[in-house]
Amino acid sequence: MLSSLLATLAFFSVCLASPSNSSSLGQLNRAAYFQDNDPAGNFIVALKIDPYDGTLSDPVRTSTGGKGLAGLFAVSQDSVVVSNDPLGPIRTIPQTQNEDPTQPPAGPLVITADIVFNPSSTALLVTVRSNGKNPGLLYAFPVDKHTGAISQSSVVTPLPDFVFLFSMNFLSSDTRMLITNPHLGSPGAGVLKINYPSLKASVEKIITIPDQEASCWVAYSAQYSPVLYVIDAAQPNITVVDPRNDEVTGQFDIPSGTPGNGGADTKIDRKWLYVITDRPAAPKVEVYAVGRQGTSLRSVQSFDIFSNVGQIPGWMGLAIWPSTY
Repeated sequence: MLSSLLATLAFFSVCLASPSNSSSLGQLNRAAYFQDNDPAGNFIVALKIDPYDGTLSDPVRTSTGGKGLAGLFAVSQDSVVVSNDPLGPIRTIPQTQNEDPTQPPAGPLVITADIVFNPSSTALLVTVRSNGKNPGLLYAFPVDKHTGAISQSSVVTPLPDFVFLFSMNFLSSDTRMLITNPHLGSPGAGVLKINYPSLKASVEKIITIPDQEASCWVAYSAQYSPVLYVIDAAQPNITVVDPRNDEVTGQFDIPSGTPGNGGADTKIDRKWLYVITDRPAAPKVEVYAVGRQGTSLRSVQSFDIFSNVGQIPGWMGLAIWPSTY
């Protein structure tokens, strides 16, 4: 079961090992990454982040060694991830973006949406979207604290309120996480409580995202931001959620978005928020300066992907190096 779930998600994910990091190097040398999902040969696009104003420049494309699926983007959060360990130049996992992934287990599973370790790395959690008629599923796999081995046995929690269970973001501890549910007509998000040692989950609160159609991606870093930013794939807006009371505290428009086309992923780095927009004719990476306490956003750059990178077929996933959690 674990290998099938991981294979399903790995089909849409790329892992990067980044250059050796020191505190001073990490402050000056920063980069953002996304993948182009080209079926003729998938590439990672690396963008230099200015350490002083957060703007993007100098795109570099690096082959993953696999093939993508153009036009397929609303599939998973964390489809591109980076490692901060000192393993030398950027490298990719060669089997990612394989055209013939391992068949997922039979049953009502539709697609694996997100996979994360809890902050203490004692459990691996996986979200699985249903077909809209069955509950979404949260799989939790214990991790051996001595060997780091992931158990082949899982604890499964059905979540009837979240049939399109999508992204996960832990809220500074092992016990609470924000999840999204990009299903038209649903509230859009919620907070789960993870119980230990059982690893069973329960709904702590359902959060209603105003005008939500497809609340998918969330930017959050306990290190840098006191709030969460929820991005809708079908609405050009950014919704602010305060994890201290799990309430929506604001909403901002994405200037380059259009009705029906919202964001395609998001990340926060220090005092800047990055949002990939999914406007097919003019995709961009919007860069915002985050105000005090995260309650205001100021546009500082609209990085045009086609003008700077070329006419690539897709733009999926967003990761920052050094990684921020």
